[in-house]
Amino acid sequence: MRLTAALQADIRFQFRYFLYYAYIIISFLYILLLHWIPNHLTEKTAMFLLFSDCSFLGAFFIGGIVLLEKEQGIYDHLFITPMKLNEFIWAKVFSLGVLSLASSLFIFLLSFGLSMKMIPLLIGIAFNSIFASLLGLIFAARVKSINQYLMISPLFVTIFFLPILSSLHLFHSPLFYLLPSQAGLLLMEGAFTSLSKLEWLYAIGTLLLYIGIAYKLASHSFYKHIILKIGG
Repeated sequence: MRLTAALQADIRFQFRYFLYYAYIIISFLYILLLHWIPNHLTEKTAMFLLFSDCSFLGAFFIGGIVLLEKEQGIYDHLFITPMKLNEFIWAKVFSLGVLSLASSLFIFLLSFGLSMKMIPLLIGIAFNSIFASLLGLIFAARVKSINQYLMISPLFVTIFFLPILSSLHLFHSPLFYLLPSQAGLLLMEGAFTSLSKLEWLYAIGTLLLYIGIAYKLASHSFYKHIILKIGG
């Protein structure tokens, strides 16, 4: 199956460029921090770290990956094979999702132990990761260098970080519920509090809607700005 083969190739690529090794170190540092801080701050700090870093890492890394592959001329040959664009996109998104889930699970287990409540947390991280990677791909296809991507990525990601302010009791707005990151954060908070059926429905429905829109935009952006310019 082409998607499985592409997914394995992307994970090997991420190993080759030390993303997994880097996140092993980062995860250990986060675990040490969560064991060092006072107990009453542990849950909020864990939510902040897992939300702002682990679940959104795809938005930052996918730009570097796409631009590096573009520079290496991989796409000049890739899209004359039977590989379809949707398979390429989902392989990229799912491979970064594996990294997000692996690091988050590692941090949660060593900080809070094994619990069924981690299931909504992991679902929230998975959805956040998918959306974040698709969002990053929309812009990665349009820029010409990693420096350009590093300059613009904080601009389009920052707005999706806003709901964490509510979780930290710093600022709240009903408008946060229009953002997919609020839905993902709500699921993640299910690790520490019970979620109602209405909250589950809102969260899953909102995330699926935004992921569908982001996929369409990412697909269009990649086709227009990369595939149509191959050989040009």
